[in-house]
Amino acid sequence: MPILNEDDRFVPEDRIPTLPIQTTFHAGYIAMGRFQSSGLVLMDDAQPAYFVTDDFIRYALDNEVRRLRESHGLAQSRAIEAAGLLTIGNFLHRSLLEDWFDRLLLGVPNWASVPPVQRISPQQMPNEQYYSVINERYGVYRTTSAVPSAMGWYFVRPEMGRKIHTAPKKFPCEFGHENDDFDRGTCIVAGCGRPLITSP
Repeated sequence: MPILNEDDRFVPEDRIPTLPIQTTFHAGYIAMGRFQSSGLVLMDDAQPAYFVTDDFIRYALDNEVRRLRESHGLAQSRAIEAAGLLTIGNFLHRSLLEDWFDRLLLGVPNWASVPPVQRISPQQMPNEQYYSVINERYGVYRTTSAVPSAMGWYFVRPEMGRKIHTAPKKFPCEFGHENDDFDRGTCIVAGCGRPLITSP
């Protein structure tokens, strides 16, 4: 008789940043850094919509940087700064229209998947019922309950849940200095000023 919030794949509500779907790439990465978590939940009209990892933001950012450099001839640091101001929601919407998002949901690439969040109520259930409600496509479930300790997130794949407990990856510059986020696209370590590398 399992209980969702006693499963080791359950993460309490306050452990993951929740942000509006129109949050910029830069603001999303800063929030993950503050929470020391490699993931965040995007909210659409106050409803959980997608679980986004640092890997996805790096993947999307790198795509946008290459697009801006090719289409507008921007320097690397300027392209990073401009891409960071784009919203995650707009990128997802455009990707969905381009059919790229469907491939992302199927795990292409695996390390940057963006599973939609589904709702589930934590309650005691026989094993067969418990597992029948867990759908692999919905990699993250928002648990709802009148009991505060049962409010949170349930991860179908344990490796996704583990990302919550690790800080987001840093951005190296051309000299190998590590930066907490991509900010203006240049290294801030010891006044280096070299362009950052966005490729995952």
